[in-house]
Amino acid sequence: MDRFKENEFPVMPSVPHQPDEFAFPKRPCGSSMRSFRAPWFKEFKFLHYDEAKDVVFCHTCVTAFQQKKMKGANAEASFVSPFDPTTIL
Repeated sequence: MDRFKENEFPVMPSVPHQPDEFAFPKRPCGSSMRSFRAPWFKEFKFLHYDEAKDVVFCHTCVTAFQQKKMKGANAEASFVSPFDPTTIL
């Protein structure tokens, strides 16, 4: 996924958005269809799911970036960019 620009980030609530009664969209992944799984929220407490874009963020990282606690070279793309939720193993 492409890196988001600072003005494209979702407004982060004080806690990550982690819906447990949501029908996560399925996407092709190789020869199968995959989707995000709600149980991952229990294992990865920092995950923030954006339902509108079907992407996942590191809530802690994006919040730190938006509060200017992390910027420039410290804002590693892998931490402040959304990622395809079907790639979490």
